[in-house]
Amino acid sequence: MYVAKANVQLDIDASVAWEFISDIRNHAKFLSNIREITPVDANIWEWRLQGILGIPLFCKTKLSTVKTSKKVIWDAVDGPIAAWGWA
Repeated sequence: MYVAKANVQLDIDASVAWEFISDIRNHAKFLSNIREITPVDANIWEWRLQGILGIPLFCKTKLSTVKTSKKVIWDAVDGPIAAWGWA
């Protein structure tokens, strides 16, 4: 199993950080294995990833939960890999 993990410390207002993090498309800006995240349908997103040895991967996820200033949660709905996560 491949696990991406990041700890980021920012010297900005929490509401500004949450606005950036809660837009799922921005995750490609700070997680190196994510190439692009694009919307497909209401709460469905297609992720293009770079896997081990540079192998391109993709999956579709459903944005499950957005709790203001707390957590964004997603789960895979389609694709060759199982994906889930939170920010």
